[in-house]
Amino acid sequence: MDKTEKDLLPAGREVPLPSGKTAHFINGKGQHLMNAMKIAGDNQNLLPFALIAELATIDGQAIVAEEISEMDLPDVVQLMKEVSPLLGAVPSK
Repeated sequence: MDKTEKDLLPAGREVPLPSGKTAHFINGKGQHLMNAMKIAGDNQNLLPFALIAELATIDGQAIVAEEISEMDLPDVVQLMKEVSPLLGAVPSK
């Protein structure tokens, strides 16, 4: 999904991050989860990162899963708190 598509999706919620940045999460759809699962492939550890990348922007900028691994840990933990409840219902391979 490119930045333009994310801009067209319904408004969600803003989450302040410890670094002072702001994450904006859109209201996800099944398609977002399917995209995240495709990105994660056999690596289930990547699924939360991929879902964050599908659903969130940071200070208005789209992100990719790989960028999240380079973010400050407190920010990553806060982002994970947002998607963890959603992932409880996802079957593992």
